Amino acid sequence: MRADWFGTCCCAEKEGTLQEVGTALDEEPPAEKVDPPNVILAFEKPDGTSKQVTCTQRPLGMKYTKAVPLTVTGVHVHGHAHDLGIETGWKLMRIGETDLAGESSEVVVGILSEKTNSLPCV
Repeated sequence: MRADWFGTCCCAEKEGTLQEVGTALDEEPPAEKVDPPNVILAFEKPDGTSKQVTCTQRPLGMKYTKAVPLTVTGVHVHGHAHDLGIETGWKLMRIGETDLAGESSEVVVGILSEKTNSLPCV
């Protein structure tokens, strides 16, 4: 008996010949288009208007208050938040479809961490 560990041959010889066996890897399925992960954050700006941004990477590069509503207190000049146009004074109101009204700061920070952990770290 002969074993070809890395090929597509059958592992048994019969009368000195090898029998070729196809594998599932020989036939590639059509590539599915997968949207990259993202997290949508909705803010209330100091003038009362709303602004929504789509985060696609982490770290976000912003600091915020510990009290709710989480309010941006700093934006790193080379960070993703800066690239998205996030500014100090903005209040985080929604993460994805989750309205943050009435939630504790611990819950809001937990949701923010959970959602952004799915983003690629750049």
